[in-house]
Amino acid sequence: MGTVKTAVLPATVGGLTEWPDPLLIVLVGPPGAGKSTFAALFPTPMVLNLDTFREWVSDDPHDQQATPDAVAVERAILHGRLRRGLPCLIDSTNVDAAVRRDLIDQARGYGAPVVAVAFDVPLDECLRRSRGRARQVDDEVIRLKHAQLLDSLPRLPLEGFAAVYTIPCGERIGSDAHHPGAGAT
Repeated sequence: MGTVKTAVLPATVGGLTEWPDPLLIVLVGPPGAGKSTFAALFPTPMVLNLDTFREWVSDDPHDQQATPDAVAVERAILHGRLRRGLPCLIDSTNVDAAVRRDLIDQARGYGAPVVAVAFDVPLDECLRRSRGRARQVDDEVIRLKHAQLLDSLPRLPLEGFAAVYTIPCGERIGSDAHHPGAGAT
């Protein structure tokens, strides 16, 4: 094994700003939970976002039929970065256990630890945030993804993540005072 590099990241999670390199950070939460706001604190090259990749392959970030092609783009970039020992952050809902399991398996192939950051935001707040966006997500989709999140939260620590952090609603994302309530589990 090579030497362990340390990445200093601009956002604080669980009071940590230094992480092993390579590293995969998987954001978990419904639309409107604050994932992309959190992801915007990181260097653009490390942030992988399925909406962006859907737009790249179909000119429409909401074209769900473009998802398989978008996932292929995400996977290619993920593999390329991890192969080079670079950190990645997956900015998608990731509320499906099979999707998370696949991401963990991919990262393990490169010896990269995987950290989950779950956004525990009330459904009403997610709906309110979505309604304030130029590109709104259908309320039923948010309700479904939120229910999947609630189902996932107790299982996340059992899925093979090196650490799981929860960002509760109202937490000041990226601030020096940012210490998620649940901490690492």
